[in-house]
Amino acid sequence: LVTEPAFLRFAARRLMGASVGSLETVGEVEDIHPPEERGGDPATFLPGQVEKVEGVAFEGIESQLDIALGRRRTVRGIRRSVIREALVFNGSVFAKGQRLFLSPERDVPPAKDGPDYEEGFGCSSMVGCHFFGHWLRDDCASMLLDEPGPRLDLGWPGWQDGDFYGSQFGLSATAVRYARVKRLILVEDIHQNSHKAERFRTLRARVAAHGTPRPGPIVYLARGGGTARNYENEAEVIDLLAARGVDIVRTESSPTP
Repeated sequence: LVTEPAFLRFAARRLMGASVGSLETVGEVEDIHPPEERGGDPATFLPGQVEKVEGVAFEGIESQLDIALGRRRTVRGIRRSVIREALVFNGSVFAKGQRLFLSPERDVPPAKDGPDYEEGFGCSSMVGCHFFGHWLRDDCASMLLDEPGPRLDLGWPGWQDGDFYGSQFGLSATAVRYARVKRLILVEDIHQNSHKAERFRTLRARVAAHGTPRPGPIVYLARGGGTARNYENEAEVIDLLAARGVDIVRTESSPTP
């Protein structure tokens, strides 16, 4: 039974139907890098494919097409949320009677106790806790932000290859499953602005300093014969990429090393 005050306040508010929190409702939010106006190079498309787009997973169709087509657009900046008297518990942050979800629910015994921190930087995002690619792109870059306190990885139990990538990037964070933090800092840092681009260059330089071999050809991993995340014209895409020198890998038919 969790008897922490922050958890009990959440339980009480949940009974009243108000319990799911956000950066704005659990903490004090401020901008640390402003929005920017920028464009970019368009992505590569097969003929006639852009006109077929009927929906996207996030935001609206037009905003996603602005990115894909390299149109001039507003790119959001970086925001910081300072959360007072926070409880970190099994991938969620409890504060002000609310629960901020980060990690997916895990069918594991709950942690019973943990350390106390005066201050800490929770360098985990919700998308980074759910998808390894976002952890690699967003959360690793966030670790380079100039925020006070120890780096805390709130995405318990963490990613299988996280330690290896952390060693290549020169990054480390303390995995936290249960902790009380008097002043917890979280950031919204998932947008691709100039501040983040500079941190990407830093991470790239750190990897190069290890003497890591230069990358080989671009590789495309075919979706295979399953049903998850397939798309109808993959064969056309593969033909286009192969003609441009991309190596096509079909993992289901490749020998296991």
